[in-house]
Order: sequence, then C-alpha cells, then structure tokens
Amino acid sequence: MRGKKYTQFDRKKSKQLVIQGKSYGYISKQLGIPKSTLSTWYGNTVRKPVSRSEMLSHLSRIRHLAVLAIKQKYNKMRVEEDLQVESEAKRQLAGFSHDAIIYKTIAAFLYWAEGAKHEKVSGLKFVNTDLRLCLTFLSLLRHCYPIDNSKIRITLHVHHYHSIKVAKKFWSDGLSVPIEQFNKVYIKKRSITKKFRKNFAGICIIYYPSSRIRKELLTFGTLLMKEILEEPSSFNG
Repeated sequence: MRGKKYTQFDRKKSKQLVIQGKSYGYISKQLGIPKSTLSTWYGNTVRKPVSRSEMLSHLSRIRHLAVLAIKQKYNKMRVEEDLQVESEAKRQLAGFSHDAIIYKTIAAFLYWAEGAKHEKVSGLKFVNTDLRLCLTFLSLLRHCYPIDNSKIRITLHVHHYHSIKVAKKFWSDGLSVPIEQFNKVYIKKRSITKKFRKNFAGICIIYYPSSRIRKELLTFGTLLMKEILEEPSSFNG
C-alpha cells in the first residue's frame, strides 16, 4: 500500500522549518508529516548552521541543567548522610549515662563557650541567640543545682526591626521564665545604619545571682580540659 502523497507546499513548508532549526517532532505535529518521512527527505543536509549565539545559549541551558542535577545528587547524598549520622547518634545515646557528672560536664563546657568569665562579673551570665542552646543550658543548670527559679533574670538585646513584645513572649515561653522576670530590653542604637546578619528574636542573656556556681562551672571545665590535654591517649581508646 502506497503512503500518503504530500504536496509541493508540504515539502516547501517543511524545508523552511527544518532550515530554521525546528525538530522533526515539532514539524510532524505542525504539518502531520511523519518524522521518518522528514528524515528520508532531509537527513541532516539542510539543517541551519548553528550560530555562535545559539551555541552559547544552548551551552548556558545545559550548564544550568547540569548544575541542577549536581545539586540534586548532592542534596540526596547529604540527606542520606544526615540520616546515617542521626541513626548512629541515637545508637550511641541509647547507652548514655544520665548521672549528674555528665550533665555538669556539658553545662561546664557550654558556659565556658558562651558564658561570662571575668572575675568582676557578679553571678553567672549565659549569652546566645539560639533558643535551644539557651534552654539546654538553663535545663542543665536546673538539673545540676538547687536554683531558685524566681531569681532567674532575662535581658534581651534587640535591633530596631524586632518587636519587643514578640521577642519577650518568644523567650518567656521557650525558657519557661515569666515575663515579670525580664529586665528592660536594650535596643542597639547602631543597628539602624549598620549592616548585620538578622536573627529571629534578638540576643538572650540569662542571669542567675550565684558567683559560686559560675566559678564551679568554669573550674570544673578547666580541670576537665587539662585532663583531656594531658592524657589524650585515655580519650582515644
């Protein structure tokens, strides 16, 4: 059975589209001519030469696609690694000792990293912008020492773009400290003109009036640090 006959118009129009660089699939949809027929008619002989701008545009597109593919692969690998790390951490924490010495060790190193250390400081001050870190330290403090929760004081340092009411509620709810125990909020004057990395609810300073606890945490951390540095082999198995 003979195939469909195509007019000179069909050939002329299809040739124009081929020369313009249109794909056989596109032409087939437009003119109803099978791709196999177009390939028989033209092959690759009448393709429009690719200009430099077209080549650069094509390279730009495929580079973008390549970058996306790499990012997707990297994100997948990162998610898999995160899951493996989390699984291993859970396995190790299953045998974690919850005795006071472990908690005090964590509290000491947290305070050593984020607490006020100067001898002239009255009481202890822990400073950070991360609610989880502040809550962890405060929870350890409550666990390790018979502190009076009514003596805890919170001071917030905020920028001009913060809502003082929202910031107070955020830290009050998160730390379980009544707003009545918050000091006057300090608004940084330089924040109006200076460029800075924005944070969600300002800087939180946790204060507790016990210089003895501050000294104990710093001394405990210092002695443990010396033990680690002087006897590294005992920590390497």
